[in-house]
Amino acid sequence: MAGGAGDVVRPLIPEDLGLQTSEVSRLRGTLTVSGTAAIAQIDMIEGSVARPFTVLGRLTSVTKAYGATTLRIRMTLANERLYNVLAQRYALVTEGGSDYIEIPIPRGIAQ
Repeated sequence: MAGGAGDVVRPLIPEDLGLQTSEVSRLRGTLTVSGTAAIAQIDMIEGSVARPFTVLGRLTSVTKAYGATTLRIRMTLANERLYNVLAQRYALVTEGGSDYIEIPIPRGIAQ
């Protein structure tokens, strides 16, 4: 994964989210990186995500490796508690039936 190597569009895999394949029975989503902007579209995670904030750190690291300086994570949240935490910590935005957070990725700082 060389930074700035061009646009990337590919399916998300459990490792992108810092999850073991044994934790996830089904994952549907895409990772898109265009220039310095990355979007992780998470359509569905079926399984047990014991530490959801590990997902944020891992996705940040993965997209930084592609040269991204911003990461938008789009999802539809069914978990009210997680929704409230993301709204408080990351200024979660709800738009047209889906939710997203945007995370700046600092350059030169290990994730």
